Amino acid sequence: MLINRMSIARVLCLMMVGCFLLVATAAVAAEHKTATWEGDANDDYNNPENWDIGEVPINTIDHTYTVVIPAAMTVDFNVLGSGHQVTQLSLCA
Repeated sequence: MLINRMSIARVLCLMMVGCFLLVATAAVAAEHKTATWEGDANDDYNNPENWDIGEVPINTIDHTYTVVIPAAMTVDFNVLGSGHQVTQLSLCA
């Protein structure tokens, strides 16, 4: 009985370590891009035409972004969509 409990505990520990490694590997594998605001179309953050990379910088499992918004530019920051979020925002002068 004690051996079965120890075996189950070892299997559970190994599974937890495996899950951790899988998540850590996925985080490392994410592509990082820098997106610079141009604001050519309008002030809408969600408009890909306003970004130099032609896509809206929203972090996903596959992509993370550094967003550069030049001084004196206006942005209507309205991140919309299911699951869309900005997890970190820094504004510098």
